[in-house]
Amino acid sequence: MEISQLRFFLASCDGASFAKAAEATGATRQAVSNAVRALESEMGIQLFERKHNQMRLTEEGERLARRAQRVISLVDDLYNEEIDGRDELVLGLDSFTVGSMTDPFDSLTEYASAEGGCFVRITQDLFEAMGEMLLDGRRDLLILRSQRDSFDGCVSVPLRTAKLGLIVSGDDPLARRDVLGTDDVSGRALIVPNGAEQRYKVLFDALAASAGRRLKVSYVDNSAVALQAIKKTGGIGITDFDGPARKMEVGGCLKIPFAGASENVYDCAIYPEDSPKKGQIGHFVRWLQAGERFLKWHPSVPIS
Repeated sequence: MEISQLRFFLASCDGASFAKAAEATGATRQAVSNAVRALESEMGIQLFERKHNQMRLTEEGERLARRAQRVISLVDDLYNEEIDGRDELVLGLDSFTVGSMTDPFDSLTEYASAEGGCFVRITQDLFEAMGEMLLDGRRDLLILRSQRDSFDGCVSVPLRTAKLGLIVSGDDPLARRDVLGTDDVSGRALIVPNGAEQRYKVLFDALAASAGRRLKVSYVDNSAVALQAIKKTGGIGITDFDGPARKMEVGGCLKIPFAGASENVYDCAIYPEDSPKKGQIGHFVRWLQAGERFLKWHPSVPIS
């Protein structure tokens, strides 16, 4: 159970709607829904009754809501006491970035105790609003994926570059290949997790240009569902490699490098050039770069 799940659950209670909870928290509706369903699965109870597009708390949900509110209030009180008189950075992440990370919070706790470190508070934001929130001071810095160019008046610092790949079913004729290109995707549906289009924008653009038309894309809840859909429908998934780009098996499918040296994804830290916290932001970004700490946020590379 995570604090963020409890926050999403309580926001859903307040609005009796995942959509309203998403708006209130700045997350996606899918992120809220996934958090609540994960709580239900972990605890073995049903938190909401869902009928005719309406939600209401069950008795178990009401009990959890009362307890969750006490937990969140205690956590917020402790956090406010700790940061009193100390610097804080507000780091904005989009929902896809958050969903792809193992657990950055352990690293941020380590940073807060490091020499020169401060508290870094993570927020989960809608991608479309992140630039505005950075420029008006509501966020001190962002970590974005596939963001080659910074916003006007901002600095972009690369954290990681990864080679792109495609995923095909193990019995697909393409599975015999060691490298795939744009022609191999022609006429196939792309099957990708919600929120992945921004991360893989470079590849989406390359494939659309090659096809000369709009791509057929099917969005699914998460990577596990994407693998199931690829095997069932013969569609093609999009991925990237944390390590060397070579063909590998994943969940009964094959992950194969995508041809083209320029077709990579980039993880960048972005912050305003005239930020009053520029020194502290620079310290934090350099800390992330040292010892590949940022890479350790990824699920395929366990946090040491």
